[in-house]
Order: sequence, then C-alpha cells, then structure tokens
Amino acid sequence: MLVARRLGQLDFLSLADVLAHHYGKPAQVAGAIASFFYSLPVLSIMGLAAAGEVIVGLPMWLGAVVGSALAVAYTAMGGFWADALTDVAQFLIMSVSLAVAVPFALAAVGGFAGVRERLGAEFFAPLGSAPPLYTLAYALTALSVLVEPLFYQRVFAARSARAVRNAFLWGVLIWAAYDWLVAAAGMAGGALMGRW
Repeated sequence: MLVARRLGQLDFLSLADVLAHHYGKPAQVAGAIASFFYSLPVLSIMGLAAAGEVIVGLPMWLGAVVGSALAVAYTAMGGFWADALTDVAQFLIMSVSLAVAVPFALAAVGGFAGVRERLGAEFFAPLGSAPPLYTLAYALTALSVLVEPLFYQRVFAARSARAVRNAFLWGVLIWAAYDWLVAAAGMAGGALMGRW
C-alpha cells in the first residue's frame, strides 16, 4: 500500500534490476542468485517427491527431480499463461476443498461449542495461549512479504498503483478467510482426536 506508487514509477522488472541501478552489476548478480534461492518452491518440490513415492513408488530424491523437471518443462513450454492457469487451479482446489471440509469437520464435533468443550476455552482467546513475545514474533513474519522477490515483480508488472492496492486488499481478505478456515479445521481435527 505504501510502496506501490513509488515502485510503479521505476522502470524495473525485478529486485535485481533495482540493485543494479543503485549498486552495480555485482549486486545485481548477487540479488538474482539470492532471489532464486529465496523463491525456490521447496515445499512444492517435497510435495512432488512425496507424491512420486506414494503413487509410483519412486525414491524421494527421484520424485523431487522428476516432478521438478516436469513442472519446469510445463512452465517453459506453456509460458506465463500456463503458470497463471495452474496457479488459479491450485488456488481453487485449495480454497474449495477447505471450504467444503470445514463444515463437515465442525459438524462432526458439534460445532465450535463442541470444540470449546473438548479442547478448552484457551483455544478461543484472541491471542491464543502462546507467550506474548512468541505471538509478536509470529506476527512479524507477516512482514516477510516486503522481501518477497515475486511481490516486487508483480508490483513492477502492474498497470497502476491502484491495481496493486486493489489486488492487495482483495488478497488480504481472501487469505484472512483461508487462514481462518485452516485454523478452524485444525481445531476441529484436534477436537476429533481428543487432544492437540
């Protein structure tokens, strides 16, 4: 919200370009390498490795290599449009499956009243039961978006600062709802298991 207009006035495509402009080519190369490693989808690669192991019986390392190679080939052949389509499909699968699962999970434990009865009222405290410094540290991790290379590339590619603002506000609402559903599903699962 604060940086979109200023970034939109710059003629850059990535954080590495910003580094090159201010600090030269060595900083650009270092920034590009750091951005690459920061942006590696490690969880997705591990998911591909696990899927390869469970579905086909591949060793984890081979599942990771084969799955990653297929993903890179698909994206290279299909380009940005293919990447955008798979992102939309993944988002819809995640959101719809969670939205469908949570009501069933809550119904199985008697709703939030059943969760409160089985797990205790501390699960409904606004800041939870974690120590305040732990909660603060966790909240500060939300600021990691300010060092996310893909965030800046999307801001640089946006039509206007207004488009960035609107996308950001919609994104906050959608992800807040998603996070709430994940927490509700976890609480219902904990209540179903009888422990946390």
